[in-house]
Amino acid sequence: MSSQYKEYGPHRYEKPDATGKQTCVCGCWKDRKGQGGPTGIDPSFGAACPHNPVDGKMLGKGNDARAVIEWRVFQAGAEARILEEALDEAWKELVEKARPKIRALRRQVRKLGNELAKAKSELAKVKGEEDPNKFMRDFEEFQKSERDKGF
Repeated sequence: MSSQYKEYGPHRYEKPDATGKQTCVCGCWKDRKGQGGPTGIDPSFGAACPHNPVDGKMLGKGNDARAVIEWRVFQAGAEARILEEALDEAWKELVEKARPKIRALRRQVRKLGNELAKAKSELAKVKGEEDPNKFMRDFEEFQKSERDKGF
């Protein structure tokens, strides 16, 4: 682990107690059931221990813990960006694979919609309704909105 200040080594646990629990001077611990520790330096989120500077010199006044925590936050942000990029790429691939099926379904919907619009217009004419082409115009607007989505 490195930070703008210094590099820190792993937690150094003492020998297990009677229950099998091991502790580190920083407050972290591990046993057969898991591990834990103070917020930000818990070994579940990284191996660096603020009480184990590689150069052997502590910064003091909580600065070692701060350096470890800032590094972990930086690493988490970098990992999140990598995952977001992978998700974006997977989404693009998924859309590209689905695009032909979506287009085929939309063609079927348009065909059926045109047939329905014509039938409704003819029915409206037979009934003597005022605007027999209203349904057809509404359907054409729907088609245009679908085309604007890029499929």
